[in-house]
Amino acid sequence: MKFFLRAPLALLFLITASCATLSAPSHKDHPPMRAAQKEKQPESVTYEEPKDRSEAYYHYMLGLIDEHEGRYDKAIKQFKEAAGNDDKLIQAFERASALELRMGRVNKSKDLAERGLSIDPDYVPCLIILGAIHSSLNEYEDAAKYFKRIITAAPDRKDAWIYLAVAYLKSGMNKEALETLNEYEDKYPKDVMGLYYKGRVLAHLKEWEKGKEAFESIIKIYPDYSKGYEGLAWLYRAQKKFDKAVEVYKKYLEKAPQDEEMKAKLAETYLVMESFDNAVNQYEELVDKEPDDMNLHFRLGLSHLRQAAVTGRQEEYEKALDQFQLVRANDPGNSKATYYIANIFEHLNLFDEAIETWKLLLNDERTKRDVCLKISELYEKSGKPQMSLQYAKEASKTDPSDPELHFYLGLLQNKLHREEEARDSFLKAISLRPEDEKYHFYLGVVYERMKLYDKCVEAMQKVIDITPRTPTPSTTSDIFTPKRA
Repeated sequence: MKFFLRAPLALLFLITASCATLSAPSHKDHPPMRAAQKEKQPESVTYEEPKDRSEAYYHYMLGLIDEHEGRYDKAIKQFKEAAGNDDKLIQAFERASALELRMGRVNKSKDLAERGLSIDPDYVPCLIILGAIHSSLNEYEDAAKYFKRIITAAPDRKDAWIYLAVAYLKSGMNKEALETLNEYEDKYPKDVMGLYYKGRVLAHLKEWEKGKEAFESIIKIYPDYSKGYEGLAWLYRAQKKFDKAVEVYKKYLEKAPQDEEMKAKLAETYLVMESFDNAVNQYEELVDKEPDDMNLHFRLGLSHLRQAAVTGRQEEYEKALDQFQLVRANDPGNSKATYYIANIFEHLNLFDEAIETWKLLLNDERTKRDVCLKISELYEKSGKPQMSLQYAKEASKTDPSDPELHFYLGLLQNKLHREEEARDSFLKAISLRPEDEKYHFYLGVVYERMKLYDKCVEAMQKVIDITPRTPTPSTTSDIFTPKRA
């Protein structure tokens, strides 16, 4: 066969050794090929030479070796080559699909997995991949369909039961999620993940006591395991009972003082409940142990910033700034850190630094409007009205249908004595929202500056017409006499 003719001795040994661990296809599905027997066929029958599946196995084995050694693109190529030589080799489609998903090529992964299911509709690995893809795309109802097919085909796949329940939960099908978990609990009464997600579902249904019982049962069965404490604290946080959540975290940390993840959850709870001193202390302890964890530095910076907002202390702003600058140094594209840095510079009256930092966020079209307005505002505060006007114009271009942007632009133009431009901006705002009296009022102010008094009176009369009138009192004393109950 071609496989044996092609492979050198060392490769043959490696492939043979790999077969036990790298999931080679079974001979039950693909029996060894025999040489075609040349028998005389009836003239009415077209004889086809059977495919030599050894060629497919050869590429499949090379793909497994490439995958094992981290050469994913080469592995994908080998698996596709294998599938090309044997379109029934479902394992080749599965492995190629899994690796395409690992490389972030979702559509290619989905196509390969679906081709695998065309060979065997109940092939669990391909069903798992498709369920995972739909979950990652927030298409939870579609994901649930695949996970349901798995537990029908392979009811002992515990992970599929949990995936199905989570998909139901994410899609808002809480009743179906609870039914799935109850059935799962009947099969596996002491399974941690089943109890954990049952507690989550019950909490979503606001059945707080039943959810609490689920989490407490985990703690009772597995008193040293974090999942029960984590779920119970989460339930208390969902009810805004933050003090009780803190008690749960502390109780667990007495048992496992080295659990950094639970310490982080405790710190986050302190932050949410605005206990900033405790949050800062907790995050500082975590940062000391994990100095390379930028998420911890970010959360510590946020704690200092929230504390600064309450106390007004400059040193808290400076401590927050240090943390966010460290995060941005490690990840220059971190827009959240950049946003907080810009705000802190503004609080410290460092307007030039704030402006330059805000400019780093101009490339995001989703927030460009607000960033332009902020830069315009800061230029105005720093005594640079022309630059302020420039960024106000940029803001108005981001959404020409927003009357407030034209109004703001008109105010700046009026301030710079560019009356004709201001008039045009106010007229544009009026055309978009004619019933807003402030637009007509400032148009009247501009007309007055331009000495167009008739137009000024007309604009001011429009303000009077639009503004709701207060009922006229019957006597002068009515103005000053409080109404009796």
